[in-house]
Amino acid sequence: MSGMSIILYALSISLQVAGALLLIIFSLSTKRRDIIRSFAKSHIIARDGNTKLLSYNHEAFVETYRIAYFSKVSVAFIAVGYLIGVFGDIGTGNRLLATVSIIALTAVLIAITVLLVNKLVRNVSKITNEELKAAGAEPDMESISKDEVDALFDEEFPID
Repeated sequence: MSGMSIILYALSISLQVAGALLLIIFSLSTKRRDIIRSFAKSHIIARDGNTKLLSYNHEAFVETYRIAYFSKVSVAFIAVGYLIGVFGDIGTGNRLLATVSIIALTAVLIAITVLLVNKLVRNVSKITNEELKAAGAEPDMESISKDEVDALFDEEFPID
């Protein structure tokens, strides 16, 4: 390989790795606040006016976490794969053995990733009002409390 070929090859790999790292750092957040913000944009969250408890599909919230982790790990796998690829060369090696090895390693990596991500999201706690507010989100609906209903009736129909 000539000097210019090496520079172009290095640039090519660098662009791919930089793109993957930028995605991991800036777009694929697994911070709870960011997950709540993302979830609130696409799901309905209601607040009970009496208890102030939030009501939403918690399984969908956990799935939002799961997808965020899988996305981040996927991009990391791609970036690391590009870097390791610089050192690999099958040359005249056994292509069938290489193919079987790739399939086996892929299956193992996927299985380990699924197990770890499922373990990470197993105990995701419910969203609190404070977390929702900190994420810059508001409930889509809020029921009116009994005290507020009573106050409205007292205003409209005062008892003399």
